[in-house]
Amino acid sequence: MLNKTIITAGFLTSSFIAFSQDRIDPVKKANTANEVKVENKQIDEDVAEFLVKSADARMMDSKEGKLASQKGTSSAIKNYGSLMVKDQAMLLAKIKKLAAARKISLPTDISNDKIEGLVDLMKES
Repeated sequence: MLNKTIITAGFLTSSFIAFSQDRIDPVKKANTANEVKVENKQIDEDVAEFLVKSADARMMDSKEGKLASQKGTSSAIKNYGSLMVKDQAMLLAKIKKLAAARKISLPTDISNDKIEGLVDLMKES
C-alpha cells in the first residue's frame, strides 16, 4: 500500500511539473492583457495588479483546501479544508465581479509558480 502511494505521488508530481513547464502561465497572460489596457488608459494598473494577485491566491487557497478536505488526517482538517474551499470560492466570486466592472482580465487558473507549490504540498500529503 505504501509503495503504491509513493509511486502514485511520484507520477502525479512528474506529471504536474511537465504540465506547468509546457503551459502558458495564466497570470502572465492576464497581466499581458491588462498591460495593453493600462497603456490605453482603460484600467488602473495598481487595481489590476491587486486583483490578479488576489485571484491567483484565492484559486491556490481553494486548491489547498480541496487537498486538505480529501487527504486530511482528521475530521477537523477535512472540515477546515471544506471551509477553505467555500470561503475562497465566495471571495473569488467577489474579485471576479470587481474585475468585470473594471474590465480587468483575471487568470483562469493558478500561476505556474503556484502549481509548483501545490506539487510540493501534494508530495507532503
